[in-house]
Amino acid sequence: MFARVAQARQRERRFTDDAAHELRTPLAAMAIHLIHLLWGFIGPQNARFTDFVPTRQRLQQYLNDRRQGKHDDPDHHNPLGGLMIIALLSSLLLTGLSGWLTTADMFWGVDRLEKLHEAFANLTMTLVVVHISVVSLFSWLGPHNLIRTLWTGYRRG
Repeated sequence: MFARVAQARQRERRFTDDAAHELRTPLAAMAIHLIHLLWGFIGPQNARFTDFVPTRQRLQQYLNDRRQGKHDDPDHHNPLGGLMIIALLSSLLLTGLSGWLTTADMFWGVDRLEKLHEAFANLTMTLVVVHISVVSLFSWLGPHNLIRTLWTGYRRG
């Protein structure tokens, strides 16, 4: 009898864990994503898409300046940072969308979609690690503490 109770508790715990992953996590991620998208249109100037989405010319100019040792000091994202934001927002959106689709009746149990969702999730985590690493490196080597700027919204010295 105790074995059946333990099995029932284990099934209940697994169901609760699955519900958290299958429902709350994607909904929270999508809500945060929508806030980011909205903020990209109505937020302060340096948070708006028009400020950091790089053109091909701006990106090429930035890379040429970096190769020549020139470092501008903008109060906004550099073109590579803008590309990273686009990559993070896109991969997060694709992770949430593919995860949500795996719960739809039409795609329930479709192995290819589950593998795609896993690939997007892994891409998102990789981009997050790269982003945190580069921001930390630039904060350590550069003239500004970008992490403090992120939290306060102001860049010192």
